[in-house]
Amino acid sequence: MAEVDADTIQRLREKCKSSLYFFARAILGFSELDKDIHRPICSDLQNYQEMTRGMVVLPRTWFKSTIVSIAYPIWRAIQNPNIRILIAQNTITNAKKKISSIKTIFETNDLLRALFPEVLPNSRCQWSTEGVTLNRSLAEPEATFEPAGTGTTVISRHYDLIIQDDTVAPDFDSMTGEMQQPTRAEIEKAIGWHKQCHPLLLHPLRSQILIVGTRWAPEDLIGWILSHSPGYNVMTRSALERPGIIGIPASREQGGVPIWDRFDWPVLDELQRTMGLMFDMLYLNSPISCIGQIFKRDYIKYYDHMTDDSLMYCTSVDPAPSDARSKSLDSDYNAVITTAYNPSTGQIYVVHYNRERINPGELIDRIFDHYRAYKSAVVKVEAVAYQKTLSYWIAQKQKQLNEMFYVEEVKNARASKASRIMGLQPWFSAGRVYIRRDHTDLERELLSFDPAKKAGGHDDLIDALSMHIEFWTRCMDMYKKAKKEEASFDPFSGASVIDELMSRAVKEDQYPYDIGNMRMRLTGPLKRDYTLQN
Repeated sequence: MAEVDADTIQRLREKCKSSLYFFARAILGFSELDKDIHRPICSDLQNYQEMTRGMVVLPRTWFKSTIVSIAYPIWRAIQNPNIRILIAQNTITNAKKKISSIKTIFETNDLLRALFPEVLPNSRCQWSTEGVTLNRSLAEPEATFEPAGTGTTVISRHYDLIIQDDTVAPDFDSMTGEMQQPTRAEIEKAIGWHKQCHPLLLHPLRSQILIVGTRWAPEDLIGWILSHSPGYNVMTRSALERPGIIGIPASREQGGVPIWDRFDWPVLDELQRTMGLMFDMLYLNSPISCIGQIFKRDYIKYYDHMTDDSLMYCTSVDPAPSDARSKSLDSDYNAVITTAYNPSTGQIYVVHYNRERINPGELIDRIFDHYRAYKSAVVKVEAVAYQKTLSYWIAQKQKQLNEMFYVEEVKNARASKASRIMGLQPWFSAGRVYIRRDHTDLERELLSFDPAKKAGGHDDLIDALSMHIEFWTRCMDMYKKAKKEEASFDPFSGASVIDELMSRAVKEDQYPYDIGNMRMRLTGPLKRDYTLQN
């Protein structure tokens, strides 16, 4: 870089220290920051001695992390090289990426190095993605910048500044890259980590906590803080606002207009078409839009253990269309899913599923895996187009292996996929269906389901799950009838409702599936602790 005289360097140093916005744009090179949107946020962040609790809520890709998790920590460090900063994200890997970005800036930004040579690290300084330490007089175990994930246990360490950046964050489809909503368990994990970070502060009041994020649900981390921590200073902007009313989201119908030419009407319209129900959350900061969700987060119930041995199992198969058998980026998944119905409580458990892009032979192997593990009363297979031949090949393998089980072809020609999936909503809203916390693919499909969305997104698992509705309904009806007649049983005979339920299913042909031997299947050490090997 060209030679700069000492007076100019001093003026630039003073300007940098007095203006985070100038420092971020002119020195760090974040030139796309907008003076009307980002400068007020930078001004609020500068008041860190008064604002010790702050929250920045901006739409996705609006440079909120650029400001709060990169520019601001560096700016605080040039003010005080002895500062200790923890940057937390949903995973330690993502947090290390932020540390790596800061590390690279100090290594490659010649202007920063020329203006603040006194903070540049020496050979004694820690310098890795595990922690970056500037030249300082402080002799403490914490680095200047350290990473953490919401699963990271931080013990015996204390910080002047803790930044929680998108600790509630979306996952992405491994093939298509499509954004998927965070699960309820992931949101609860972020809230739990936030509660535990306060003992990590060097001073309980003077040390600073900053939350950076996007809205995902009314009860997400931001919503929790708004309800439980009124002392937070909230810095927020929406992609659409009414003229003159800053920070309050407003839809087009409410008179909202784009506030940034980078996200004008054509861009926002395209995003809305692509994202559907998620648009209001991610670009208007309005999680109330989830009122239009078919499957709301509070419908999701988790279980650790199933409550009864007298369970009835059903497996269903949703084969991918014939043109999707290749592992292309936009192809559907093959889905195999098994549920267990408890007739005495009406509870339904999703016990296992496979969601893979595999060939028909591998798919049949998965079906047999499920039957061997759970001895399902019925295996339902969607029978349309090429999938019709799947039942034939299952039958051939049954004969070959001498493993016989009931297979029912499900014909859904009269109902659209969206209508079939909508049939699950009453079961979930009534709190009847339970899933495991690691059933993230299933939960994301439920949360992202939008019947009005024309394309995009995957719903293979929930489509397969919708095949179970008829099974659950039959089980429920059978139990109700048996319960009515229970009073006529000899109370000393030892007969139970389950005994009657199973025997009548065969004698009276009330239930067409092979459950006559269910008693044998349900007693003894079976399947739920069995881990399927894929």
